[in-house]
Amino acid sequence: MTKASPDTAPSEQDKETIRLIESIAMRVRETIESGNLPSIELPVRSLDNVKYDEAIGYLELGEARKARALTVNTARSFAQTLRLMATSRVMVESNDFATKREAYYISKNWGECRFDEQAESDAIMDDIEAMASMHGLSREQLRFYPESHGGSVAGRLTVIDQNSATGRPIEIDCANLGSGAYSIPRSVEHLSFKTDARFILAIETGGMFQRLNNHRFWETANCIIVEMGGVPTRATRRFIRLLSDKHDLPVYCFVDCDP
Repeated sequence: MTKASPDTAPSEQDKETIRLIESIAMRVRETIESGNLPSIELPVRSLDNVKYDEAIGYLELGEARKARALTVNTARSFAQTLRLMATSRVMVESNDFATKREAYYISKNWGECRFDEQAESDAIMDDIEAMASMHGLSREQLRFYPESHGGSVAGRLTVIDQNSATGRPIEIDCANLGSGAYSIPRSVEHLSFKTDARFILAIETGGMFQRLNNHRFWETANCIIVEMGGVPTRATRRFIRLLSDKHDLPVYCFVDCDP
């Protein structure tokens, strides 16, 4: 796990994450104490259980559910699910985080319920993320981050981040970074923005982003340019969506049209 600062006050999303994990753990405990076998309800992660809401603008899991019950055959995966949730709770409380790869290695100290392959930990992490999504929480709120960070940003935008040690706001002017650019962090939900841009231009290739940034295209076009670097990372997609939603900005994609 990568250590952040424990000094900043927990956000409402952090509190909701802890409440969710504790409520599930409490139900499991109460079921066991009543003499019954516990189970955890999870969304079905399949294309048959996906819906699109045009008003929201993205795909969501539907209403279909499955139960992960404690049986002889599922004891290991049931324990792994609870251990990953407990790890998430500790990281939220201590303002910490882990990459997916680190989460897999953490399990090596879990005895019989350790993960033998990362594919195992990834699958259970996806189940927990799907469950959290029903409560408006993402994997990043669970403090499990992808290995890769986001893309680069330049243009008519000021990003308001915060000092990880003190929680004080920090303003980054993306129009005054010289020949460089702002690098999107792994977690973006805490960010806010100031901008007078007319639109966001998401650019597929790094080379074209660098060229347009070098010519300060964003200045004459009054826009924000974002490098996607091929297939954009989760952080890049969430950054663009957050910026677009908060400032009602249209998003255009500059791609090579290769199907």
